[in-house]
Amino acid sequence: MSKKQTALHWKYLLVCDALRFLRDSGGNASIGEVLKHIEPSAYIPDKARERTLSDGRKKWATHFHFASTPFVSAGFLLKNKGVLTITPLGEKELAKKKDGDMTQKALSAYRGYLQDKAAANKPLLEQGAEESEESEESDSGDDLSGDNLLNEYHSDAYGRVSRFIESMEPFAFQNLVAALFRGMGYYVREVSPPNAQDGGIDVLAYQGNDALGVKTPRIKAQVKRQQKKTGKPELQKLLGTMHDDDVGVFISTGGFASGCRELARHERRQLELIDMPRFIELWRDNYDKLNDEDQSLLPLQPIYFLDEERAKRS
Repeated sequence: MSKKQTALHWKYLLVCDALRFLRDSGGNASIGEVLKHIEPSAYIPDKARERTLSDGRKKWATHFHFASTPFVSAGFLLKNKGVLTITPLGEKELAKKKDGDMTQKALSAYRGYLQDKAAANKPLLEQGAEESEESEESDSGDDLSGDNLLNEYHSDAYGRVSRFIESMEPFAFQNLVAALFRGMGYYVREVSPPNAQDGGIDVLAYQGNDALGVKTPRIKAQVKRQQKKTGKPELQKLLGTMHDDDVGVFISTGGFASGCRELARHERRQLELIDMPRFIELWRDNYDKLNDEDQSLLPLQPIYFLDEERAKRS
């Protein structure tokens, strides 16, 4: 394999590594979590690994974002609001243990997509083989479709929000959860203070204006701002505090270990599991319902893009 071909292919091999991580970690994860996992062992050219763009993003991560698009076109991967999910088709392709064949199928699907949009007709592999090493390293990916660029902006925005949350003190994150509940229309009765023996409950919330908690269901929430995944023993601890008419909510920024979601599905009482991507989605969707003080805990600024597909249909 020539040096130019190596420079061409490493980006797609990163995506194959990411798909394996997703398969082995429950099927989905935030883009930040995926990149953090694959970076240490992946082959990344030194120039791309060391280079940081003006906005703080790693150059190699930018290559990953754009290289993943053909795998989305082929139906191997889903991207949604900063979360990557491997599809059953993607798992089937991984089982063949032929990264090159899977990459070729992905690129073929993407070529068809570009042809359908009349955006390009030249095969990506041929196009890439003509590029010099310098152009490979300096290319920002702006020649790809606006859809790709929009996906990257979404991913970057998600990364910034998740890093902000990860930097918070645990008690500050509990207050952020309480603010979200208020925005969703609940009365927050109690937020467990730092170092308190909370018995497995960090936030207690009631419906609407029911300050006395006489209506059911009542929400009992456990909050974990951590890197590691939450396991079933921690869920069992929360379940042990719940009455039949309570709703349990477990928020874990590190996500949940294997078997946790199955436990929640089969539990006779309602148990909601909220990971980092889901929490950010809920915060965004309810942001306009928060008061100014609560918004200031995690302030967001909307950015609007032209929906080109809808514009074409109108």
